[in-house]
Amino acid sequence: MSASPVSNVALIVDYTAALAAGIAGVKSVAGAGQGDTDDPLRPGQKIVACGGNPSEPYQHWSELPDAPTVQWLTQNGTVELTWELPMRLWLPRTDLAVMRRNALPFYDGYLRAFIRDYLLGGLVIRSEITHIQRDGDDDWTWLEIMLSLTEIVNYGDGV
Repeated sequence: MSASPVSNVALIVDYTAALAAGIAGVKSVAGAGQGDTDDPLRPGQKIVACGGNPSEPYQHWSELPDAPTVQWLTQNGTVELTWELPMRLWLPRTDLAVMRRNALPFYDGYLRAFIRDYLLGGLVIRSEITHIQRDGDDDWTWLEIMLSLTEIVNYGDGV
């Protein structure tokens, strides 16, 4: 992978949403909504931006990450940007036993999908799921999946 002149983080977010669309049981996906990435679950449409609330159970969200960790590679502006990209799979609110049973297959599904495409289509030099956690509130339960990824960006001379 050659260094890009700008961060591709928005494209990466949408790419991860498209990748999650291939996980068995995922019904819909959302990401940064930049209009560049086809939605595999809605032929002819692009990945949409995450909203304020999920639109249905088993919807995957790839959310925008916070600021990256920056490691300088050269003195003229080439850096490694490491992002912690939060993803969420929304599950219907049920009793905890049913939720656990419904959520269990998604652990393997996410790990398999993101290990098989750990370069995220060539957009990054590495990525890995660092944790999967259950959570919920009065309306929804969800799996919180954290994806750590690193891209190389060359911001150019004069930095």
